[in-house]
Amino acid sequence: MVILALLFIGVLYTAMWFARTERSKECRWRQERKDEAGVAWRCAVCGARAQTVKDEPTFCGAKRD
Repeated sequence: MVILALLFIGVLYTAMWFARTERSKECRWRQERKDEAGVAWRCAVCGARAQTVKDEPTFCGAKRD
């Protein structure tokens, strides 16, 4: 039973690590402009660009496929 509990905790920890929300941890998004089309962003670290409707991007532009 103890081994099963430890296994469950390990699987839970691994799932939480893969589902973390820090996908843009390395990027530092700066707003370039805001218009009817949305908000244009540029990363000060890697130079990636993104367009969103209102909030800053939630992904790292350098690691995007």
